[in-house]
Amino acid sequence: GFSPGANDLDNSLTITGGWSSGNNCNSQISTDPTDTVLDAQHTGRALVFLVTSGPFEGDVILRNFMVTRGSSTTTNSGTSLDWRVNGSAASSLLAENLLVVASSSATSSTMPVLVEHSGSGNAKLRNIIAYGNSTTATGGISIRASGSAFAILSNASIFNNHCACAGSGLSASGVVTLVNNAVADNTS
Repeated sequence: GFSPGANDLDNSLTITGGWSSGNNCNSQISTDPTDTVLDAQHTGRALVFLVTSGPFEGDVILRNFMVTRGSSTTTNSGTSLDWRVNGSAASSLLAENLLVVASSSATSSTMPVLVEHSGSGNAKLRNIIAYGNSTTATGGISIRASGSAFAILSNASIFNNHCACAGSGLSASGVVTLVNNAVADNTS
């Protein structure tokens, strides 16, 4: 997990996969998310980004990797990707070409992907596949945008997820634009 300190609140962060280990990761040779795997092995949340003090003004890019076997004992959290930011006008998240699989949690109000962007700024998720996850709040992706913040989810495939809740594939609240997404065969 990453919680930026006071000196980091205007810095940017990029995490990408597909780099060649043969040349000390000097070249990106693949955009296949299965080539780079972030595996939490059901021992905790896989990728967490929280801003708990002050507005975050940086940009974060997550691209070309798989997040698998996330788990959470924290109520109202994401098991594989947990992004909760209070941002200023300049803050943003771009998550693209990600594969989220096999996360599970019996803790109340957990979901494989939680993106919560408040204040202002934006969160953009595209080319995301979420499948084979089992949680308690949303089986696939939950996006919340509040204040003047907005979010966009495009070209996502959300399928074969299970949720011990009323809805099982996708949850969106606030100013969220949904474009060209497939949500199918999820169970609750």
